[in-house]
Amino acid sequence: MVGPRRLSISQSASFDFIRYATVWEDPKVLLKALNIQKHDQVLSIASAGDNCFSLLMADPKRIVAADINPVQLYLTELKIRAIEQLTYSEILAFLGYSPASNRAELFYKLVPHLSKDAANYFSKTQSKWHSTGIIHQGKFEKYFQIFSNKVLPLIHGKSTVEALLAPKSAHEQRQFFLNQWNTWRWRGLFKLFFSRTVMGRMGRDPEFLKQVEIPVADFILKQAESHLSSVNAQQNPFLRYNLTGSFGELLPHYLHPQNYEFIKARIHRISLFHGFAEDAISQYGHFHAMNLSNIFEYMNLSEFQDAALKLSSGLFPDGRMAYWNLMVTRRCSQVVPTLTEQSDLMSELRPQDNGYFYNTIVIDIRNQLSAGSGQPTADSRPLTTDHRSPTTIHLHPLNSKTLAISVKSRQPSAFSPQPNTENRSLTTDHRSPITDHRSPTTDLRNLITWSKHNGYNRIVCPMNGSTWNDYRLKTASHRNFLGDLPYQPELIELFEIAGFKPIERYVSTLMHEIPGSISRLDERKSQLEIQGISFRHLNLNLWEQELQNIHELSLVAFQHNPYYTPIHWKDFLLKYNEIKHLIDPEWVLLAELERNLQGFVFAYLDIENNSIIMKTVARKPDFRLGGLGLVMTDILQQKAKKLGIFQVVHSFMHIDAASLRCSESLEAEIISEYQLFGIDL
Repeated sequence: MVGPRRLSISQSASFDFIRYATVWEDPKVLLKALNIQKHDQVLSIASAGDNCFSLLMADPKRIVAADINPVQLYLTELKIRAIEQLTYSEILAFLGYSPASNRAELFYKLVPHLSKDAANYFSKTQSKWHSTGIIHQGKFEKYFQIFSNKVLPLIHGKSTVEALLAPKSAHEQRQFFLNQWNTWRWRGLFKLFFSRTVMGRMGRDPEFLKQVEIPVADFILKQAESHLSSVNAQQNPFLRYNLTGSFGELLPHYLHPQNYEFIKARIHRISLFHGFAEDAISQYGHFHAMNLSNIFEYMNLSEFQDAALKLSSGLFPDGRMAYWNLMVTRRCSQVVPTLTEQSDLMSELRPQDNGYFYNTIVIDIRNQLSAGSGQPTADSRPLTTDHRSPTTIHLHPLNSKTLAISVKSRQPSAFSPQPNTENRSLTTDHRSPITDHRSPTTDLRNLITWSKHNGYNRIVCPMNGSTWNDYRLKTASHRNFLGDLPYQPELIELFEIAGFKPIERYVSTLMHEIPGSISRLDERKSQLEIQGISFRHLNLNLWEQELQNIHELSLVAFQHNPYYTPIHWKDFLLKYNEIKHLIDPEWVLLAELERNLQGFVFAYLDIENNSIIMKTVARKPDFRLGGLGLVMTDILQQKAKKLGIFQVVHSFMHIDAASLRCSESLEAEIISEYQLFGIDL
């Protein structure tokens, strides 16, 4: 459960304390409801962060955690930093899932990694939570602690509570509830404690119950009776906390040992957003899935309709939104015609939901676009699932205004793929809104219509997510080399017919013979060495440290490249871990000044063609390092020449890049040309 988003609520409800220290919605049900695919972009209400973490199990590209309450974002940030910086046993102790006497010490270990506001908040409130752990400090959690410690002992003893939660058959569970649990004292005190007045004052906020028109206590008692008489009660962490004030051994989904390391490796993919959920769309673009908690319950009908329309417009076609109804019925599909409610899936998931107090989980899917109309239709299918289509088109929002797409032809090219490049795919797992399967040209034109409708003003292609992955299309080739792109004239024709124009040009060049010693390069190398520059090869024994230095330099060196977007260190590490076994450190040269990386060259040998391929040349943008790239390139070229390698390929250089000018200065000729296409909408 999370706080509201409407202005009227934000002005009348307080947002200067933790309302929810735990997320009280079932992440396993949520994962099934949203069906998140690898590389998807997901919008999630932050609340206490737990379900944002659990959604990482689906391996999305990014999760935007939004909340109107800044303190909830501080809490989510604190948990993220704890996951990043602490060991598994330390995080259980720090958060409060296991006993600890050193929470203050663990907190100060996290402080340097927290934002200033988050660090200040938790430093000031530390005395309130360091003895028990932060997960017990939400207003909602304290409400249940009062119930379990003060009210429930007036009804049942601890042994009866444990007997209710103990393993037993479905029949035995039902009989125990009817014969031993469901007493008049239970019903009476339960209804008193969970009345609108008591809940509004001690558990939630009166503003959050403003739209509720049913008897609060009667509804919650009915939900509790149904669940407590079911075997599902026995392993429900939410119920155990409600009745005992502790989760016991029932850890949240994201802290299960089998999930934790996978989530920890991807925790950096969460971005925090302070504001209304729909406002995140303007900053991050469209989403493939949305976890909206039960936010609609806090809105009047007009506010709900407005929010539902804005949020649904921020979904990609075939994207899903999931949200809960507690005591106020809100169905987005009833006010947004482009949404279709997934009633069968909802019926399947409801009995599995540990959030027993909720009435239902609602799942809506945004309809696909019909061919050429630019308007949604419920019975259309995504292009990427129809094998009649000659192409697959996948979407990669670069920002709220620019959409990158990657395209792959399903038809075999008349030109054979280049050696060792048949696995260079231009596609990812993103879903496309295009649904006309008769013509790839029509597909692209439909995409243009859809993009205009959804607020984009430029499309660039082909680009697999960002310039850190495959992008560009070979448009002319005089000779192929190891690692070159395949020549696909059918895709060039496709883009041109659909109205796309070349917007960036790149080339690869070939030196037919490595020259001997060049006096100006030898002189420049000596000057750099006098400045303190030293050269060495990559040390695989220090792989992560070396790679982190390369990552930091790359972010600076490439920041002015067309359509550059930064890549997070952990994504960079995962990317290069996959090819570590292919890297020969003898062909990776590093230039350092007092052990600080100043430049690097990444190269590899093409033995079959007796060539060395210069893949990446980078240096810091410091005028004092002028010529460093050319010097490093020459060092490797001279090394190759001694081994009997006589040809050099300088690959994938932008037409305006300094590296191309260096290559031309060595009398290299252009052997392949590439272009990035685009269209302004």
